[in-house]
Amino acid sequence: MTIINKEKILEEARALADEGKYDRAIREYEKILLADPGDLRIKLRIAELYTKRKQISDAIRTYREVAAKYIEEGFYLKAVTVLKNVLRLNPSLIEINEELAQLYERMGLTADAVRQYQIMANALERRGDNKQLLEVRSRMVTLAPDDRTARIKLAELYQREKRMDEAIDQYDALVHILEQQGGDDLERAELYEKILTHRPKQDEMLKRLIRIYDAHGERRKALKWLEEAKSLTAQDPELLRIKGRIFTSLNQLESARTAYSTLADLCWEHGDEEEALGALAEIAVFLPEEEETVAKRVAEHDPAQIGQFQSIVRELRKRKEEASTSSEPPQEKPVPHEKPVAKEAPREKEKKSESASDGESLIALAKAYRQMGLEDDARAELEKAKTFYERQGATGGEGVKRRLEEIEQLLSPVLRPTKQKVVPQKGELQKESKEKKKISFV
Repeated sequence: MTIINKEKILEEARALADEGKYDRAIREYEKILLADPGDLRIKLRIAELYTKRKQISDAIRTYREVAAKYIEEGFYLKAVTVLKNVLRLNPSLIEINEELAQLYERMGLTADAVRQYQIMANALERRGDNKQLLEVRSRMVTLAPDDRTARIKLAELYQREKRMDEAIDQYDALVHILEQQGGDDLERAELYEKILTHRPKQDEMLKRLIRIYDAHGERRKALKWLEEAKSLTAQDPELLRIKGRIFTSLNQLESARTAYSTLADLCWEHGDEEEALGALAEIAVFLPEEEETVAKRVAEHDPAQIGQFQSIVRELRKRKEEASTSSEPPQEKPVPHEKPVAKEAPREKEKKSESASDGESLIALAKAYRQMGLEDDARAELEKAKTFYERQGATGGEGVKRRLEEIEQLLSPVLRPTKQKVVPQKGELQKESKEKKKISFV
């Protein structure tokens, strides 16, 4: 083994590097590597000099060798730092994003891993590589199963690939998330439609869809699905009631009469006398010329119910007259087992559908781009975040104000944020402290 004066060579190499004689400095450092190939500190110095000489491919190769060794030894934070240097040299190397994502997974930093996979996904979409894109988006959903955006993008990708069963599975999972989190009704309705179009035999989902459209005044959409489920509707009092009410509001009185008549027969069959009388009374109110005919039908069923029927008709007419003379629109009784849906102004609904995590994610992604040297992408994300928080307005309180100040600072051409220090896990901190003298970045 050749014996060398390491300190003397290091001193000489530094001097050459300071003079800009990078080739000669590299040759000096290589003398040390010949004697000690595992000296990662020297390899990092050589990679830096390759970068200064614009030998980018050599620099990347050397950085990746060092990162691989750090990963092998369990120094994940050091490996992350080295791989970020690679991305600064060539941001298009999406395999580096994948390595970073996998490192973040090992370290339990799920949000950071998902961000790296998202960068990969964006690049793969531009390339049109749907096969690998599916793998990446599936991994994102596995890591963040409650991330609605990630599931929607995965489902849409399955659809583009004509893999409808997998797409519907994702939409179905998303429905459960929305129902647990109390998502927007119309957002759920859109998902119900996607699912029912391919898996129609889901009666409860179909009823939820019709209820939503009825509650939101989407009468045509509600009727469409009532017609799609004729066999179910004919045996369901709630759906028949909705159908009759919608036809009445659309002035399709013959269709409304059919719906209410069917409802009356069904209620009599089930022993619900009061509901049956109410359905027939509706016919007598919107078709007053038919009141005598309807009353005869009641008498044929049970003469003792004529008085109650006439009382219900009078009450319904009174409500209708009060509603027509009132300046306020008539208030319909809510459908049983439903909560009345309050209408919101469009801007309020928009705010409600957004969450604070959306703005924070935009800022985090901008910081990640800036660390990679992607300044244009970073500024684009910051502008989106600024628009997001400005929409929150005064209702956001001090938190929104602080976020806007942070964004303005990040957008400033003079002030730049310092890089956030990744806090190592306890085991790794102990391990790295032992290596502090042996391996360091100079």
